Amino acid sequence: LNDSSMQARILAPQRYRLAASPAYLARHGTPQHPDELAAHQCLAYKGMTGQQRWFFRLGQDNWVPYTVKGPLTGNHAETLTQAAELGMGLVMFPSWLIGEALHKGTLQAVLSEFHVSTSLEPQQIAALWPTSRRLSVKVRTVIDFFVERFGPTPYWDR
Repeated sequence: LNDSSMQARILAPQRYRLAASPAYLARHGTPQHPDELAAHQCLAYKGMTGQQRWFFRLGQDNWVPYTVKGPLTGNHAETLTQAAELGMGLVMFPSWLIGEALHKGTLQAVLSEFHVSTSLEPQQIAALWPTSRRLSVKVRTVIDFFVERFGPTPYWDR
């Protein structure tokens, strides 16, 4: 933690998935390697620090960055996800965000043999709270609930 006045309990790793709708893949084909993304429509998140770069790696190899282009960028993940479901292109988001669409089949995972991310830093989902001598029962109850609910493999990654 950058702020040492906080305590944390890691609940789950944040895993990313690259995905597109079945209709998009039928029209444009399924990329077999990240190098092929230049020929695809990519729907990228663009936040305050600019458009995200997408990173790929096989196994324990080094991460390789890719700058992607497409018809739509934005800072609203739900809009980008809906655009992907409607066949506009590929998206890369955390599995907790697009897991339901993957399970329903409105999105299909692409390049699944690669680890994918939008950051070189490992990302985790954690509960944070101010440091105190004694954790309140309410805070402990909420943390315990999330630990039980997520389990060793969070429900969105099952």
